[in-house]
Amino acid sequence: MPIVSHIQLMVPMSVEAPARLGDKWAERLQSEAVHMNQNRQSRIPDEATFQARLARPSHLGFSPMIDPSFYTRGGLDGAEVVINQQANIERAYEKYRTSLDYMFAEVDGEVAKRFKDLVAHKKANYLKGIGQRTLQFTGMRQEVLGPAAIASLWLTNDLMVLDFLRGGDKQLAGGPFLVSSQRKKAQMKAMLTGRLVQCGALMLKSGLNAALMATHNQVTNEEIQGFTDPSLDLIPFVSGGDSHVDYILDKGALWLEIKVSTM
Repeated sequence: MPIVSHIQLMVPMSVEAPARLGDKWAERLQSEAVHMNQNRQSRIPDEATFQARLARPSHLGFSPMIDPSFYTRGGLDGAEVVINQQANIERAYEKYRTSLDYMFAEVDGEVAKRFKDLVAHKKANYLKGIGQRTLQFTGMRQEVLGPAAIASLWLTNDLMVLDFLRGGDKQLAGGPFLVSSQRKKAQMKAMLTGRLVQCGALMLKSGLNAALMATHNQVTNEEIQGFTDPSLDLIPFVSGGDSHVDYILDKGALWLEIKVSTM
């Protein structure tokens, strides 16, 4: 079972997001404020539409999550909690409408001024959030790529990836390797980047819970296996197997390990 590619990519616990990303985020939202409000008014023009598009779907999604044997501190059982939730959201239309009308109203001659001010106020929160849940996986092309972005280049045999490897990364065997067919390469690249960012962020939120990591590593490998080219005779991708893409812990540090082996 020859190993044709093996690399470990370091995952920083957090990244300091540059201020320009917050500025870009705020400018985009502020420039779209009028359109966002028009779209909101078009999609939810009245209470009947609110009930059909928001209230009822919310209730249908909420009710299965409540254990019927559950009791609140106030003595309500699960069924009564569901009844309360349904009643509350069904009468929430006026609150929904007046709150958003207030936020997007014209103030001092500027449309949606309160919304724009709120966005500007939230830039620091946005930067903190992406620095702790996103950028350590995606990186920034202008500065340095993160492990999720590097992995998608690595497994599509993009030789540019060698220029993006960082000082702490460990190239253990072989080099970049295309595991899919050429026709599926772009689809796999997009899937893999999104998947590794999503599950990586979830792992951090869980405090690197071992059971959660194992579950999501396996899902990632199943997704990759669905794109593999059968003609390559690769060992199937399985978490912890001879071919895998896993987030792993080593001496308290988080790594993204890529290993590709042939039959």
